Amino acid sequence: SMVSESLKRYVPAEGTMLDGSRLGFIVNLPQNRWDGDLRELIQRCFADMNAVAQGQLEVSLQLVVSELGAAGRLHAAYEQTRRILNYKAVINRGDVVFIQDHQSELKFVYPLSLQKQLIHSVTSMNREKAVQCVSDLFEQYLYKSKYPLEKLQGMIVVLMCSVLNELL
Repeated sequence: SMVSESLKRYVPAEGTMLDGSRLGFIVNLPQNRWDGDLRELIQRCFADMNAVAQGQLEVSLQLVVSELGAAGRLHAAYEQTRRILNYKAVINRGDVVFIQDHQSELKFVYPLSLQKQLIHSVTSMNREKAVQCVSDLFEQYLYKSKYPLEKLQGMIVVLMCSVLNELL
């Protein structure tokens, strides 16, 4: 693809479609730790990739960069990237997100079981169970919270979007 070719002008890389709207790339970097030059290279590379995508495909890109690591840790990097994408809407401080800058976001335990229970209770029109799910959410995450307010706000936005997507 055009985006892949623009990336390969900067670093050796291979990519694939992960799903209908996400591309994944494995990049072979000459170093194993972050520094300002490497971040700058990634920012320049992203700007070029995004310009190609906007100019030829009329889409904007966002980039999530996993931690540096050996090829044997690709599965862990993929999982980290997938998790951070769930929070991308609430941590959006730019179009390029470096996972190591957001380690605390990755440690946040999202209330997935409560989300599933809430969706089920709403779709089955069980008002009492839906109210109980919301009460549990407030009890576990808001009243006795050990998480910062921004993280909780983000979780609520993600939860609401997930529930709405299931119901529409």
